[in-house]
Amino acid sequence: MGSRDWSSRIREMCVQVSKAEVICLLARSLVSESPISDVFLTDVPAYGTVGIQMKPPKLVSTFSSPASESLQKDEQNNDDSLNLKVTLVKSTQEILFGEATNEFFDFMCSFLTTPIGSMMRVLEGQSGLKCMDNLYTSVLELDPNWFHSSNKCGLLDLCIAQDHNCKKQPIKSFNTKHILEHLISPRWSNNFTVEPSMFLVPDDFQVKPLSATSSFLLLKKLEISFSQTEERCVTVGMKEAISLLKAALTSTSSALTKGLGPFLQKHSP
Repeated sequence: MGSRDWSSRIREMCVQVSKAEVICLLARSLVSESPISDVFLTDVPAYGTVGIQMKPPKLVSTFSSPASESLQKDEQNNDDSLNLKVTLVKSTQEILFGEATNEFFDFMCSFLTTPIGSMMRVLEGQSGLKCMDNLYTSVLELDPNWFHSSNKCGLLDLCIAQDHNCKKQPIKSFNTKHILEHLISPRWSNNFTVEPSMFLVPDDFQVKPLSATSSFLLLKKLEISFSQTEERCVTVGMKEAISLLKAALTSTSSALTKGLGPFLQKHSP
């Protein structure tokens, strides 16, 4: 009886998957727990994610999963830590903005050149992007016989393309792939940005060049006075960098607070 009830509620359908659906499926897989239903069973704009109310992903603000031996080793051997001066609200400890050197902003830009698979590996399948975590775990647990030669290892150990990493990379597990063939570098130097330069990094990552008035204008926009704020300096090593990466992937407006906030007390004078 129960079996017949279920069968009456299930139906098969064949859908046409065009370029628009593929792009939309990719977008939904980053933010939704039911991307297939979102794309093929709901009205979703072809190149957007508007129109679907979804529950924001759960975020653990710090990188708290058990680190693998390789990640622990990378952390011990890491000498590429970066410093970031942050301004926060005294009463809430919410980070309003950071003052970043070009090296720190380069590190942030490397989030854009890093394959999603590399991020999943560093976060050990606990990024907070549920569907992508599930996909990573599925590949990890599938028998190698389902893959051609060493393709499984390649999927789980992706590297950043040559000349697309930053000069100082706190996350040492973001390996760079060196290609033997002669390549013309897409950049004039080892940096993404002009050196030296300073940037204002708000909590939501809407980065702007740092000027004499930029911090004042931001505080004015937020309706916060200087007397309500204080400055701290955070040293961003591997743990802090991974936490910031995770927050950048899952937070809508407070990546600095969620990613670096838990380390403020530890690094404060």
